[in-house]
Amino acid sequence: MGTSDMSPDIRAFIFKYIDSVETLEILLLLRSAKDEWKTSEQISMQLRSNPSSVAKKLKSLKSFGLVAENLKSSNQFKYAPIRSELDKLTQEFAEIYKVKPHRIFELIYSPNRQIREFADAFIIGKTVRKEDDDNG
Repeated sequence: MGTSDMSPDIRAFIFKYIDSVETLEILLLLRSAKDEWKTSEQISMQLRSNPSSVAKKLKSLKSFGLVAENLKSSNQFKYAPIRSELDKLTQEFAEIYKVKPHRIFELIYSPNRQIREFADAFIIGKTVRKEDDDNG
């Protein structure tokens, strides 16, 4: 299975939500402990990653609706996709990653992604792309 053999939904999921291997690892770590709240410090220790970088990635995953932040205790996060579709895509993504992690890495570091990010840098103001609009 090459990256072109992956479903368009999985490719779009990776391009939209997974900007690095660190983000991937954070999401999958939280998904593996679905009901547990974890702090950015706990996650950074488990992944042996930079705490401030982990905190930024958590905020990003929260803004995408993939994780939730504990309202009673700040800096605690858990896997909590806001839509069942996101949970389904995360599950499919995790299964592919278990079997063929190099395919996921290829997409994360794909030149197509870099071209898209470069083009997005020139967008003035916040616009919603048609495929990003959840209202249909």
